Amino acid sequence: MLPREPLQKMQRLALLESGSRGSALTLDQQKEQLSVAYVHAVASAAGCSIKEVKVDDDSVDVTVVSRIQGRQLHSPELNIQLKATSQDVLDDLELTYPLKLKNYEDLRKKTLVPRILVVMVVPEQPDQWLKQAEFKTHLYRCCYWTSLWGKGATTNSTNVSVKLSRKNILTPAALSSIMSTIADGGRP
Repeated sequence: MLPREPLQKMQRLALLESGSRGSALTLDQQKEQLSVAYVHAVASAAGCSIKEVKVDDDSVDVTVVSRIQGRQLHSPELNIQLKATSQDVLDDLELTYPLKLKNYEDLRKKTLVPRILVVMVVPEQPDQWLKQAEFKTHLYRCCYWTSLWGKGATTNSTNVSVKLSRKNILTPAALSSIMSTIADGGRP
């Protein structure tokens, strides 16, 4: 018989390799962590850094910082509210996401640092989110973004159905463009 410790280690490795959820994270927490990792990867590829927000009480999960010099600003920042879903929220042209009213109100306000909503769409099963090989890593699906700045008030009491264009995929080029717009004194 194998000693108990190596057997437990082999069982943990088998769980990890099979994609089974052998962690203490809920499915929603896993989605949240995946969306943070996606934004980190995009920001890194765009030459930006990330500041994580320790307490999300203002509808901001991460802040992207760029070192570019624009016409009006040096080192622009962008606050991001992250959401993730495995729901069927896509149609041919857009994604419709049920955003909590508090988040909608926070994201539409005029703020010093511009804010955007980023929604990651993932497959339903966590073992379908990530595929790896020696020379590549595939993260399944992607993040879409929109700005709610200046949007009108709502009479809804719990959620607001927010529409995000499927053209607005958060890529390194898209993030670089957003940061340049901010550095030039604009808003995304």
